[in-house]
Amino acid sequence: MPKSYKRTDRVADRLHRELAKLINVEFRDKSVGFITISNVILTKDFSLATVYITILEDSQKDIALQTLNDAAIFLRTKIANNINLRTTPKLKFVYDATLVKSQRMDSLIDNLQITPLSDDE
Repeated sequence: MPKSYKRTDRVADRLHRELAKLINVEFRDKSVGFITISNVILTKDFSLATVYITILEDSQKDIALQTLNDAAIFLRTKIANNINLRTTPKLKFVYDATLVKSQRMDSLIDNLQITPLSDDE
């Protein structure tokens, strides 16, 4: 039997795809660099969509977040035109540090030195 998904998950997935298209095609601001949407979490009442982003240049994360949050109304209007929802959720952009944390963990594991146990221990 196929797994059923909640409506909030389906709408969040649709928002994810629509925002990715809008940001990378129509809203191309060269000052923020390359942005990837890693996840979209939608509240149960569809009033707020928290959009998690990753940025190729980590040093530009503050500028990118400010730019995207300033453009949230523009993006929300574009989404309202493209997706038929009763109410279009407000957009809140948040930096997703998962990639940076995983790279740090990989680096720590790579640099880990394992010494063999001697027979005395």
